[in-house]
Amino acid sequence: MKFRIFAASFHWFIVVLRSLEIERLPMFCYLTNIVYILCASYYTIAAYNSLSLSEESLPLYHKLIQNPLVFRMDRVCYEEKLSVIKIKCLIQWLLHSIVLNLSILVSVMYFLLIYKPDVDRLGLTNISRHILNSVFILTEFSLNSIHVKFVHVIYGLSLAVIYAFYTLIFWYVIAPPENYIYELINWNQPKKTLKLIFMLMSAAVIVKCILVGFSKAKFRSHGCQVSRDIESPAQSFLV
Repeated sequence: MKFRIFAASFHWFIVVLRSLEIERLPMFCYLTNIVYILCASYYTIAAYNSLSLSEESLPLYHKLIQNPLVFRMDRVCYEEKLSVIKIKCLIQWLLHSIVLNLSILVSVMYFLLIYKPDVDRLGLTNISRHILNSVFILTEFSLNSIHVKFVHVIYGLSLAVIYAFYTLIFWYVIAPPENYIYELINWNQPKKTLKLIFMLMSAAVIVKCILVGFSKAKFRSHGCQVSRDIESPAQSFLV
């Protein structure tokens, strides 16, 4: 619980700092800032859910692991008698699926494609913006009992497609030479840009596969099996 409150505070602090900085473009143009806002939102609602729900009704996947018995089944917030998914729990699950994948991908993408060791300084600013978000979400992932499903990769990919269209619209709406967000995404060379986007989306799928594998290993290491006997196909896909 304290970890999630601290994580939410840290991410909102970084978001506020970024909003106060003078940048070439508004902060919402950059994918890193968008991911930070999503991370801050996730930790906030995760902490809120844990605080607002009574211990008896709190689904185990909202808790941080206290003992192996925390792992029970692959399920979301059910009203035990009504089997109704609570919206706030669904939002938490959705945000977790998105930020777990995108935080890692954005960090890797930055250091492989954007970061220039001879120009950029790996100081506190770069570490807080492009490393700590992944450290926080991997810590959360290792401690919580949220079962990661491969089908949830669709959420991160959908956001990536929306952002790609956003960069395309931005390119043609804003007058040159300020019509780019990242130099690598150059819509004057659409084939090269589409190839890059395809490679990044493929990387997102690979990252998701790795996370699914670690998730299964985490459950098995605690001697737990995932149960699906109470899930409908729609519930299984959505959450």
